[in-house]
Amino acid sequence: MSMLEATDLQLGYGNGRAIVDGLSLHLPKGRIYSIIGPNGCGKSTLLRALSRQLRPSGGQVLLEGKNLFRIPPKEAARKLSFLAQSQERVEMKVRDLVAYGRTPYQSLGQTRRTVEDRSIVAWAMEATAVAAMADRDVSNLSGGERQRVWIAMALAQRPELLLLDEPTTYLDICHQMEVLELLQQLNRTYGMTILMVLHEMNQACQFSDEIIVMKAGSVHARGEPLEVMTPELLQEVFQVRAIVGKDGETGKPYCRIQGKMNGRERGIAYESNTGGLSV
Repeated sequence: MSMLEATDLQLGYGNGRAIVDGLSLHLPKGRIYSIIGPNGCGKSTLLRALSRQLRPSGGQVLLEGKNLFRIPPKEAARKLSFLAQSQERVEMKVRDLVAYGRTPYQSLGQTRRTVEDRSIVAWAMEATAVAAMADRDVSNLSGGERQRVWIAMALAQRPELLLLDEPTTYLDICHQMEVLELLQQLNRTYGMTILMVLHEMNQACQFSDEIIVMKAGSVHARGEPLEVMTPELLQEVFQVRAIVGKDGETGKPYCRIQGKMNGRERGIAYESNTGGLSV
């Protein structure tokens, strides 16, 4: 059984235009998945539906075989945690923000944390290397530190599935690597299934077990990085010319973008891919 499964999804925002149309996807447990694709292809919209933030107009999302939108919210939150692309500014101690992750386990009106709550909050802060800043104000942290704190809050839910929408946005390259290495460690150490939207293709290749490539609201390709990442795919999906090599140390592919395709190249690609006339 898949950890998360989508069947014939129809997604939009009420203006009559379908952003995702007829998409199906299944995610077995215990792997790291990255979604890549050009702007406007439906990556974040799909993630919102898979995380219960956006109700599909058609099709369904199943969490361990159960309709995600029929599962009680607290029950779903004990299985699945979601981090949006940007987080609101908060002025509170790191420890208190992380403790919000225990909300799905608290009864109505409960205000005091149990011994188990405190233990899990401490574990989440240790796992994300923010324990030393537990008494600092979140608003005074660097971007990378804040992102780790929000991930710690998500971990305090003790989810089996963590979904993240562009977790490296607004971070410098050092902090990007810090966050991605943390997510990889959580997967390898705790068996957590991770699904994230990334813009940087080389990071997706380096840190993913599987890459899901979206184009125009559907899944264009899917597979291990070496299978998926080819010059032809980058041409078809991103309209760029690129060289794809293989890292001798990691065995992962890497991309070097040479430039965008000109009008003639795009026309040739169209003719080759569809059998139609070039445009």
